[in-house]
Amino acid sequence: MVKITKFAQSNFLIEANNKKLLVDPGNFNADKYSQPQDFFKDISALIITHKHPDHFDQSVVKNIFYQSHPIILTTQENVGILAPEGVETRVFKIGEFAAVGPFKIRAVAANHHGRWGEIAGRRIDAFGAVVLVEGKTFYHTSDTVPPIANFPTCEVIFVPIGDRNVFTIAEAVDFVKNVKPKIAIPMHYDDPQDKNVNPADFAQKLAGSEIEVKILQFGESLEI
Repeated sequence: MVKITKFAQSNFLIEANNKKLLVDPGNFNADKYSQPQDFFKDISALIITHKHPDHFDQSVVKNIFYQSHPIILTTQENVGILAPEGVETRVFKIGEFAAVGPFKIRAVAANHHGRWGEIAGRRIDAFGAVVLVEGKTFYHTSDTVPPIANFPTCEVIFVPIGDRNVFTIAEAVDFVKNVKPKIAIPMHYDDPQDKNVNPADFAQKLAGSEIEVKILQFGESLEI
């Protein structure tokens, strides 16, 4: 059995065989849900898909490192940010693989191209993550917009729906239909700027398909 728990924005915890893999612990855990910096315990592997603070809360990552000493997989930019703090990390490039306990992890392409606000027109160093554990494949897209080439297959997809510099709901629906997972879990709508984004709209647009949508609240878990 694999247990998934959703936290703020695009932050997920995957647990299997008494090991924990954490993806993208960002600042909305504290800013919106008032969680302390040492909220996460006993982490075996930590994936940080890019440098934006809603995915990468530096204080939280430092606490995780000094408490748990996990394997940290991230971008070259983030390695440069964390190294002066004494935090040991590994640059994880698209196409690379890593194995941590029961987790087999692969970095895949993400198209985090700024099309809104102060980062409009810029391409952000980011990757998606595919996690294989107990015969099940989980795909965290990171922040991304179309197009994405050579996307992976999976049983479960974590997909952003917040618009601005990630998929719109319509784009997310189209992408999920192409990937064809069994379960789709929407993410990236905790920012106050996304207050009009409703994950129920995403679920409604996939109603009648063979894809089951699971809308998880903060701290809510799903066993697969």
